Amino acid sequence: MELVSEPFRYIAESVRRDLSKELSIPENDLKIEIPPRYELGDIAIPLHAVSKKLGSSPEHIYDTIKDKLLRNKYIESVSLSSGYLDIWINTQELSKITFHAIEELKDLYGVVRTNNPKRYVVEYVSANPVHPLHIGSGRNAALGIAISSMLKLRGHEVITRFYINDMGRQVAIMVLGFMLLGMPDPPEGVKEDHWIGYIYASTNTIIEIIQLKKKLEKLKEEDPEEYREKLKILDELIADASRLSSKFPSVFDTLVQKLSKIEDPEAEISKLMISYEKASDPQVVKAFRKAVDLCIAGFKKTLETLGAHFDYWDYESDLAWEGVVEQVIQAARSSRYFSYYKGAPALVFDEILKERGIREELRLPKTLEIPPLILMRSDETTLYTVRDIGYSVKKFSETGADYVINIIASEQTLPQAQLRLALYALGFKREASNLIHYSYEMVMLPGQRMSGRRGRYVTLDEVIDMTINKSSEILSGRGVKASEDIAKVIAVSAIKYALASVSPSKQIVFRVEEVLNLERNSAPYIMYTYARASSILNKAESIPPLNEVDFKAGAEGRRRQLLIEISRAPTELTKAIDELKTEDIASMLNRISDLFNSWYQEDQVIRDPDPGARAYKLHLVRGVRQVLAKGLMALGIKPLERI
Repeated sequence: MELVSEPFRYIAESVRRDLSKELSIPENDLKIEIPPRYELGDIAIPLHAVSKKLGSSPEHIYDTIKDKLLRNKYIESVSLSSGYLDIWINTQELSKITFHAIEELKDLYGVVRTNNPKRYVVEYVSANPVHPLHIGSGRNAALGIAISSMLKLRGHEVITRFYINDMGRQVAIMVLGFMLLGMPDPPEGVKEDHWIGYIYASTNTIIEIIQLKKKLEKLKEEDPEEYREKLKILDELIADASRLSSKFPSVFDTLVQKLSKIEDPEAEISKLMISYEKASDPQVVKAFRKAVDLCIAGFKKTLETLGAHFDYWDYESDLAWEGVVEQVIQAARSSRYFSYYKGAPALVFDEILKERGIREELRLPKTLEIPPLILMRSDETTLYTVRDIGYSVKKFSETGADYVINIIASEQTLPQAQLRLALYALGFKREASNLIHYSYEMVMLPGQRMSGRRGRYVTLDEVIDMTINKSSEILSGRGVKASEDIAKVIAVSAIKYALASVSPSKQIVFRVEEVLNLERNSAPYIMYTYARASSILNKAESIPPLNEVDFKAGAEGRRRQLLIEISRAPTELTKAIDELKTEDIASMLNRISDLFNSWYQEDQVIRDPDPGARAYKLHLVRGVRQVLAKGLMALGIKPLERI
């Protein structure tokens, strides 16, 4: 028998070829669709466009081809409904092809390996090193892990990078506080990134209070209404300061005393930014690097728990010190698109945006207004997006990448669009076309209003710990004696699945009870299904050879539906990978799990007295197990044999 890696697609294409010959029209004129419900058929082919082309009604076309189609050994039955040719596949033939593929391909079944491997750079997380990772960073990590895993399964080479944003105002604020405190190491028992986050939030909050109090002195006489509004903000800041002070009173008091003596905090922050970008003061460089590295050390511990691994950790400052940023500035000044915008040097994109098809080529949102990209501030420090131009070129050139995927929140849509246009303007047209902004929306925790600069956030570490505790509690309540390691694996898998299973264009409200639900759409639910399938196969001890299978045993009910699903899985998984749709993989896994669990409840497998039917069911279980394993692996989740 011919080895087929995509059984369902193989049969669907066979049907389309036959129909194409019968109607004497090109195969591409026949669109294959998957009906939304099983009872509508396995394949649906719309005849409306074909009808117009042939000048004949769908009913007449159907009457003409019905008997001829039924001669195809892969077709069980056909019907016409609302202009659609509905086709039911011969399950005996589909079973033979599918079970043979799983038998021969073994662990390779489920995703079709590409014949044209590419090299991808996936940059993800890249959170500012000024506070611990939060749940939003968790979604970024989950998506990065999934996309990297998906591309590797498809046969592509993947290089992962973390961009350490150690320049800019936020980091300078944190370093100002860090230096005023004498560059202290974290107290015993305090995680590095939590310590840095405390210093940043405290420093920023104190500065905001100082600045607002000065402003209020002027407003009291000049604008009483705005004065009252600002007083409300001051009350919030004082409440935040009180909360921060209660954690490390002496540290907070020291910052208050020392920051109060600085006449112009903004000037001090700007001075630090300039000094670090130009590497002009060794003590400042040492302070920045020590503080940032402390935060990154904390990040690495959290990311290790999630299973996120990076090939490169790239410092933004290195780009400046190596002269890469200066080269970008010089190239921009020499560009025909260089001009001044609001008095600042800038790249102006109006001319490029008039080019036909440019928005499609660079994947620029159709309605997004894209202003010029300002290259430098008045103090001659560069902006984040300008430094990112140099970094983007580096990501392509250093590794010979075909594509670079930046996993960055949707709030960065404009800077990412400016980045692609800037690359295009500076002559890096291939890089501009092959730079992909994988955008995602926010994650919220019920009842939480977060602010990193005020120290109001729930860290990703806390979410992980909370989920692990809940996982242990749920397993214990079900009478499952799970080790701490198993509870941790389930909890972390639940978090990753929950954050990658929803379309990135949708916001997520993260609820621990839902992500650990053992009854429906969750990683534990799918992992439990996988473990159940593994248990059945282990109890059976061996799977009978294909020549002992009664292929008629899958003709109806949920057995048939499961067969259709596992035969379609390689095509569906491969398509989801190529389109970078993690949510489609999750949807497939959940659908198959639902079907399997419903079937398992009502149908004997190992105890079936009919040897042929028993053999059929065991091959079906193996197919389910293999597809679930491949789908979980695509999302970066390790299946468990036992739970």
